[in-house]
Amino acid sequence: MNLTVEMEHYITTGRCPYCRVAILSSNYLSQNFGALQFAPAMAYGNFASASAILAPVGARVKVTQSPSRSMQCLSCNGTWFFSARVVGIASSPPPKIIGLADLQLGSLSRQAPSPSRQLPRKVDLSGSALVGVTGQSKVERFLFEQRKKYSNNSGSTVTREMSVAHSIRLTVTIESSKLQSRNAQGGVTLAGFATIQGQVQRQLSERYSMTLESTSSVSEKTSVTLKRYMTVEHVIQWKVVTWMGSALLGKPKSGARQAIAQVPYEVQIGLTYDDDVIDVIDVKGVRGKKKRS
Repeated sequence: MNLTVEMEHYITTGRCPYCRVAILSSNYLSQNFGALQFAPAMAYGNFASASAILAPVGARVKVTQSPSRSMQCLSCNGTWFFSARVVGIASSPPPKIIGLADLQLGSLSRQAPSPSRQLPRKVDLSGSALVGVTGQSKVERFLFEQRKKYSNNSGSTVTREMSVAHSIRLTVTIESSKLQSRNAQGGVTLAGFATIQGQVQRQLSERYSMTLESTSSVSEKTSVTLKRYMTVEHVIQWKVVTWMGSALLGKPKSGARQAIAQVPYEVQIGLTYDDDVIDVIDVKGVRGKKKRS
């Protein structure tokens, strides 16, 4: 199907080809890109379905079936047709308000400039750095559960020593697949992040006072009193304390330190655990519960 330039502009950018107001959200565009490309041709067989795709509920645009399939922006009243093969009818840009300057210059033209398909703007992140963080929160992520049994097979009360020990390597994780522009209008392609990822990881580790590839260890001893012929189980749940949020990236040399992109991150800062001592033979519930960090 030979689409008009105006129609191609609308289904590609989600904006009015005349006043450039955003009609479709960037999320709607990305989720329905294929359907939007097919909808103009679908309108000649299933107008209702095509209309629902091109003009979803809440969008400031309307679709007209007769005399020829067209669309109208409800912000500027500009009208454009689906097909470039419509004979004898032309797309209608919004009316121009003529002022004194127009009359003096003798310019009464209402012809709007033909819109061109807008290509995504490319932003190179090379040379960028961490300029801040947003949405940060501190959580404890479960690692694994450890169980140890201690028994007293004698006829008298005894005390047993219990050990709690583990070590992990702390990491800084950046979800590069979720890198996105801070430009609210979208239409931006980001490049060059791989060249600064290592630097951003180091900056994040310094922000939370930890060293990349450092370790966190716990080594403690405690004791439990066992009655005669008694067995208990020591249950240890290991967790890692983690800061998470979104790293803001910008050009520090620009002076303004304005963020141009953001990416989710997680910084592990330490090891912790919860533990219970449970009577195995005659279960009476939890004998002791404590949390250390």
